[in-house]
Amino acid sequence: MTFHRMERAFGRFERTFTIPEEADKDKISSEYSGGVLTVHLPKNPKAKRLAHKIDIR
Repeated sequence: MTFHRMERAFGRFERTFTIPEEADKDKISSEYSGGVLTVHLPKNPKAKRLAHKIDIR
């Protein structure tokens, strides 16, 4: 399933979002092509991985 959302057909547009803690802030990159902005947020290899034990009955 593919979604396409157009928020503005013309004029200035601004969007903000919170960067996840596990993202490697030094390696964030973006590209703009064909009217689409793609932001890459690679995970930091030092980020803690949380493991949760789930009991099965």
